[in-house]
Amino acid sequence: MTYDKKLRALADGSRRAVYDRIRRTPAYTATLVAELPLSQPAVSQHLKVLLEAGLVSQVVDGRRTLYSACEGALSELRNYLAEPEAPQETVLTGGASDAIALAARRWADTWPGQDPHVYAVTQRLLMMGRYVERALKETAERHGLQGSELLLLDALNLTPEDSLTPSQLQSRLGLSKGAVTKLMSHLESLGLLQRTGSQEDRRISHVALTSKAHETLANILNHHEYGADHAAAKRLPPERLAKLSQLLQEYHGLMNEELLRRNSR
Repeated sequence: MTYDKKLRALADGSRRAVYDRIRRTPAYTATLVAELPLSQPAVSQHLKVLLEAGLVSQVVDGRRTLYSACEGALSELRNYLAEPEAPQETVLTGGASDAIALAARRWADTWPGQDPHVYAVTQRLLMMGRYVERALKETAERHGLQGSELLLLDALNLTPEDSLTPSQLQSRLGLSKGAVTKLMSHLESLGLLQRTGSQEDRRISHVALTSKAHETLANILNHHEYGADHAAAKRLPPERLAKLSQLLQEYHGLMNEELLRRNSR
């Protein structure tokens, strides 16, 4: 099933960012590295997966390769996830009928013994992740920033004394050293960050927010510029929101354990 490869390829947020950029206009690898907070090896790996999934195509141009989005590559996914005009049915215990629930039922029928809830959870997270990324990007662009730059400012804002080392930012944001350096340089040029050397170790520098950065973050909060995800969470009853937060924390922890286990092989 080719849609299965496409789903797996688009499950990664960074890979979706590469694909979304190529969907706008064809791009060379160097262009993608320059425009996205990703290293060259990371971009190359994401392109390899997108090629194998049939989402992008490549044309060799001398020593460079131009990548373009394959026309109609998402049509199969849309058809697969589209809700049929059939009588409504309840799919998954206690859930209302919708496209993902129906797809989860078909998935379990295709692969006997698999729990449809597993498919439904991952697909809902995938779809909601797209919403969150889009909202983050739109909010950041209104202030002349990239989404990853806004995340970096937020990470510093929620840190005691608003200060972190570049290596701590790498760990907090899950980005490469080169990507964090690129983000910091741009934010520093905008007057949103300042770097100071450590008094204990000259090899270490600390990154902190400026008053301009605090003002930018305050404006975003005060003008309710957060996305639909933020507003939707506030509409949940407090006890259910707390339970959802707890379940997501548990799920996130299990995912980290699984990644560590796989990386240690």
